[in-house]
Amino acid sequence: MFDLHDSVRNAQIPSEQLTLYNGTFRELAAKYFTQSPWPSPQSVADECGSDALFLALYKELTQRNQSGGTARGRIDGWHVYRTLFDLLLEESDKIVGDGGEDGDKNEGKDDGKAKQEGDPIYILPEWCFDILHEFVYQFQGFCQFRSNVAATASNSISPSTGESTSNNNADTQKSTGNSLRADTVETIEVLSSNRDAWAVETVLFYLHRLVDVGTSIGSSKSKGCVTFRNLGLFASVTLSRLECLLGDYMASLKALKPIHNYSTNNNNDDNSPSSLSSISPVDNENPTANDSDSHFVTRTPEKIVSAVFPARLSMAYHAGVSYLMLRRYRDAASELGNVCAHMQRMFKTGGLRGLPGSDQFPKLLDRMIALLAILTHLCTSPVSVEDSVARMVRERHGTQLSRIEAGEEGYEDLFIFACPKFISPAVPSYQPSSLTTSSTQSSSSAASGQDAYRLQVKHFMNEVVSQRSMRKLRSYMKLYSSIGLDKLQRLVLEDEFVPLLLSYKRKTRQLERTEFPGVSTGAVSSMVKGGESGGGGEVKTGDVVVDGGDGCSAQIGSALDIHYFVENDVVHIDEVERSHRFEAYFMSQISQGKELLRDAEAMSVNISVE
Repeated sequence: MFDLHDSVRNAQIPSEQLTLYNGTFRELAAKYFTQSPWPSPQSVADECGSDALFLALYKELTQRNQSGGTARGRIDGWHVYRTLFDLLLEESDKIVGDGGEDGDKNEGKDDGKAKQEGDPIYILPEWCFDILHEFVYQFQGFCQFRSNVAATASNSISPSTGESTSNNNADTQKSTGNSLRADTVETIEVLSSNRDAWAVETVLFYLHRLVDVGTSIGSSKSKGCVTFRNLGLFASVTLSRLECLLGDYMASLKALKPIHNYSTNNNNDDNSPSSLSSISPVDNENPTANDSDSHFVTRTPEKIVSAVFPARLSMAYHAGVSYLMLRRYRDAASELGNVCAHMQRMFKTGGLRGLPGSDQFPKLLDRMIALLAILTHLCTSPVSVEDSVARMVRERHGTQLSRIEAGEEGYEDLFIFACPKFISPAVPSYQPSSLTTSSTQSSSSAASGQDAYRLQVKHFMNEVVSQRSMRKLRSYMKLYSSIGLDKLQRLVLEDEFVPLLLSYKRKTRQLERTEFPGVSTGAVSSMVKGGESGGGGEVKTGDVVVDGGDGCSAQIGSALDIHYFVENDVVHIDEVERSHRFEAYFMSQISQGKELLRDAEAMSVNISVE
């Protein structure tokens, strides 16, 4: 504990802290504390000079896997995070208040020092993400837990109990106590007396506040305190995850703005670091690679997040789900396809084997491949997915997609397997007396947790079902270059045919992220003049949309592989010209050649000369 405290407050050497955090601590936990709890913060206070902030970090670190599945353990975990975040925000207020003075002191000094003057704390990027990731994970678990408790209480109460409620409340309580297990009654009492625990508005407050702190510190004159900038970045990632779990997909993408749109607060200075850029070690992925801790560079937020692979994986997965639910199929396929291709390469080289949580990576890869199977089927126009990933999609889900093409069901099973476990933040009624007031109230209260999950599945299936007749329409239109409306309507067998044509065109229009080499989103905004404000704060000029909701520039595109328009009761169809991209073929051949060369070099050949 003394060494860990020294690495946080004094020495602040990344490589030493990484060894203590990922190495020493995990070894001690596996050897001595698998069954027994860690020493309390009070018992180790002397090792760190009773540092309240470090003791809060120690408490969070040691209780992650020991809070248990009980109501009291989950609520204790809530108080641990509240204490930690309150102390961190209090520390950040001091930095923001002294930012101008510290900035003047440090101006002109070398930024390549691990601990800069006035830098009060250093926490590894991996540690920052683990704290915030576990915070949202425990909130998700608590929402599911309390919904299950309400369901258990509801199912344990007989109809006769509900009838006696109106006659004698005391008799009801007695009957309820007999119908429920003792531990369930105790759990209900704990939850009822702590209704504010894990309140969604408070969880969102802490995440938004950390994002704001990271942005304000990054845009101030002070170049110190890497930790709060990193906390701001990873709070954006976990906030995006939380909004996706709650079903607010626009908010999920908007949460990523500090990462994608990091140049808007640079005051038009191309040479200044971004608002959330960080002075970080170049050896973050392999800290032992450097011989000196003075090898620091200014890195963009995207590079900082990418260096912590679990954070990159979480961001890509939940952004991909959000894009899918918003009918931005190409962006979803690009986001998921890139990380799947990277994981394929890393699995081959063993680069993911030593990372914490690596046992969960294959499962998440399977879910993303299932999402890509849905996307490649819904989006008929070409999507940017590497050949190796497309091959994996065909191998794992080709038969299922063939059945879907033939008109059978299959989308729902794929989506249920691939989607996250959506949650409802609503607090159910824990009291058995209120649960038994009426059967309708009982069922609605108990089912609130599953309702959030079923609602998102239903929303997705409604969208898919609406596209069934549209896919049939597309299959006929691909056979003609022009066809009369009446003839096409007879083929499709739809009564409201013209609305179907218009709906198909509308549903396949989507925002697509676009690249402006060397130009930030903020710079593009300044170049677009006379734009019109659209829905969701978007500014349009022609086909260009500045800020597609996630901080990236975007334009209106189509998920269709054909163009069509109606003139004089005739539908004119033109197939989209497919661009032949040879660079992917050459890159794949180069990659295969390297693999063959590596295998050949690994062979041991013994040549005997007689």
